[in-house]
Amino acid sequence: RDAAADASAVNADGRPDSGGGGRRRRRGGSNGNGTNSDGSSGNNRVVQRSDAEYLMLESFAQGMQYRPDLSTALITATKKTSPSDHGATDIWLLLCCAVAPHNKSRVKSIFRSKATSGGFTPNLLADAIRGNGRALSHLFSTSALDLADGLVRSPEAEARGLGGALYAEMFREFSDPMQRQETVGSLVTHIASGGTSDEIDAAMKVFSTLTGAESDSEAASSLRPFRPYLSSLLDHVRGLTPSQLRRLFMVLFTVGGNDDDGDDDIGLPRKVGMGGCDDVQIVIRKYLSLAQVPMKRIVSTCGEDLPTCRRLLLALPPFRPFQIST
Repeated sequence: RDAAADASAVNADGRPDSGGGGRRRRRGGSNGNGTNSDGSSGNNRVVQRSDAEYLMLESFAQGMQYRPDLSTALITATKKTSPSDHGATDIWLLLCCAVAPHNKSRVKSIFRSKATSGGFTPNLLADAIRGNGRALSHLFSTSALDLADGLVRSPEAEARGLGGALYAEMFREFSDPMQRQETVGSLVTHIASGGTSDEIDAAMKVFSTLTGAESDSEAASSLRPFRPYLSSLLDHVRGLTPSQLRRLFMVLFTVGGNDDDGDDDIGLPRKVGMGGCDDVQIVIRKYLSLAQVPMKRIVSTCGEDLPTCRRLLLALPPFRPFQIST
C-alpha cells in the first residue's frame, strides 16, 4: 500500500507531486514550467498522469488475479489497520483486489466490517473517487458496481449507507452514458426486486441525494435521460412504504421536464422542475378511483394534509393521454 501511495504521488515526468498523494488534480496557477495550467501543456500533463494511474491500477488488478498471496497480504494488512489510518489508496487497492472473482466476497466483507467500525466513510469514498474517474474507469464494471450492490443489500445500516454513497459518487464521477445507465439500472433493481425495506430505503436515498437541495442541478439534469427507469418504479407502488413513495414522487417532480421543454437533439437545455409528471398524475388518478380505502393511501404521500395534496395535484399539467399530430 505504501508503494502504491508513493507511485500515485509521482507525476508523469517522474517528479514528486506536492498535491497530496495524487488523489486530487491541481487545476490552477502555473504547472511548473511557466505555462498556465489551462494551456495545452497543462492539459496534456493531467491526461498523462491519469493514464499513468490507470496503467498502474490495471497492473495491480491483473497481478492480484494470479497472486493470491498478494491479495491475502492486502486483506490482512487492511484488517489490522486502525480506522483512523485508512486512506484513498486502501479503497483503490481493494477495488483492484475485487476484480478477481474469488476475492469479491472477501472484499465485500472487509468493506462491511470497516463501515461498521467507522474506518471506511462516505468522505473517504469521495476522496478516493472524485477527480479519478479516468484512472478508475476499468474498475467500474469489474468491481465497483458489484461492490455497491452487495453493500446496499447488507444487513448493517453503516454498510448500506456506504453502498449508497458509492453509487452516488460513481454516478457523479463516471459521466459515460452507459456507465450511468448501469448505475441507475442497478438502483432500480434494488427497489423493484422486492427486497427488504432497508435495501429499498438505501437505494431511494441515492436518488434523493442526487436530486436534493444539497446536490447541484447538474446531477438532477443528468438523471433526466433515465426518467423511464424511474417512471417504471410507479408499477411497484404497492410494495413501497409512504415515505418511499414520497421520495419517489419528489425525485420524479425534480428530474422531469416536459417532453417539449428544450430539445436535446440540438443541444438546448432541458427544464428541470414540476413538468413531466404525467405518469405520476396517471397513478394518482388510478388509485383515487379505486374503492378500497387502503389503495387511496398513495395520495397521502403528496403532503401532510389535504390542502397540500390539492396544491400538488393542481400543479400537475393537464392530463393528455394521447397526442395525435395531423
